[in-house]
Amino acid sequence: MTRDLESEYETIEANRVYLRRSRDLYRNAFRAALPIIVALASGLVYLATIDRTKVVVSTADGRVITLPDLSEPNMSPDQVLAWTERCIMKTYGIDWVSYRERWSEAQKCWNDQAWRMWTAEFTRKNLPIVVGQGGGEKRILVPQPKGSGALVNSGRDQRGVWTYQIQHPFEFSYQGNTSTRSQGVILEIYVQRVPITESLQGMQIVQLNEHPDNRQ
Repeated sequence: MTRDLESEYETIEANRVYLRRSRDLYRNAFRAALPIIVALASGLVYLATIDRTKVVVSTADGRVITLPDLSEPNMSPDQVLAWTERCIMKTYGIDWVSYRERWSEAQKCWNDQAWRMWTAEFTRKNLPIVVGQGGGEKRILVPQPKGSGALVNSGRDQRGVWTYQIQHPFEFSYQGNTSTRSQGVILEIYVQRVPITESLQGMQIVQLNEHPDNRQ
């Protein structure tokens, strides 16, 4: 009888020790997880209250910055003009061998609809000169800026998106082995702000019109 009582007592004590250790284990685990819970809760509160028209990104050095809204410019006028000129050089600077590869890179400067419209028109009018269609001489198209581009207008369009209207004079030289054909044009270019998911620069060409350069 005494042994049975002692055995039962030992079992009860063992259960008490187990419960106490389990309680301490869960308590320590909760204390360790508490900062994570607080951080997650704070993050959810922040996500619920931030202005969703703003884009927040992290830089390479760990800084968090807010990008301008699409209704605001994200570059200075000089930077926009320089970016536009580089895009034009990529778009028009082609030859009969590698124009598809060049266009693959240049397409990043354009939105999809504007790119389809421009390539369709260029393929109809200009590309035959480059590739020597019909037995003609194959040529390299060399675009040369004739002066600096000009920012004609900038502001929000009907949808509230910041848009630039730019005019830039160029001379297009179709250079072959035996002859060169030149054409002076004034490019009317519309550049619009877009999300960085569509363009890392936050801008794309949305329309381009070619006008003959009749200046003396």
